[in-house]
Amino acid sequence: MTSAPFAEATQSQASPGLRHRRYKRVVNALLGSKGVIGVVLVTTFALIALVTPLLVPFELSTQIDVRARLSPPSADHLLGTDQLGRDLFFRVLLGARTSMLIALVSVGLSIVIGLPIGIVAGYFKGWADHLLGRLIDTLLSFPAILLALAISAVLGPNVRNTILAIGIAFAPYLARVVR
Repeated sequence: MTSAPFAEATQSQASPGLRHRRYKRVVNALLGSKGVIGVVLVTTFALIALVTPLLVPFELSTQIDVRARLSPPSADHLLGTDQLGRDLFFRVLLGARTSMLIALVSVGLSIVIGLPIGIVAGYFKGWADHLLGRLIDTLLSFPAILLALAISAVLGPNVRNTILAIGIAFAPYLARVVR
C-alpha cells in the first residue's frame, strides 16, 4: 500500500520536468525550422505595408526634385532617387501595400478556384476525376508564370487583371494537391 502513494508523488514531481523538456523541444523545433524565418519576414513585410501609408505622406514618394535626380543613397534619401528625383525608399515602402494586396487576393482566388475543383475530382471518381484531372494536367503543362503573362496580355495591364491572371495560373497546383 505504501508503494502506490509513492508512485503518485514521483509522477507528479517528474511531470513539471517532463513538461519543461517537451516545451523546450517544441521551442527548439520552431526556432530551428526555416518556416519561422519565413513567417517573421512575411509578418514584417505585412506590418510595413499596413503602417507605411499612415506614417509616410504620399507626397514624399511623388515629390519631384530635379536637382536631386539619380542621387546615390545618403542620409536624405536612404535608397537614392530616381530619374525625376523622387525618393526610392518611400516609393518602395508605399509599393509594398500594392504587392501585399496582389499576393493575398491572388492566393485567395487560387483557393476559391482550385479547392472546389480538387474536391470534386477527388470525391467523384470515374469520368469527373478523369475530366478534371486532364484539365488540371493541361494547365500544369504550361509554366505558371507564362500562363499568367498570357492571361494578363489578353485581359490588359492593370492590378485587377494581374490578380486574376496569377490566381488562375496557380489554381491548378492547389487543385492537384487537394485532389
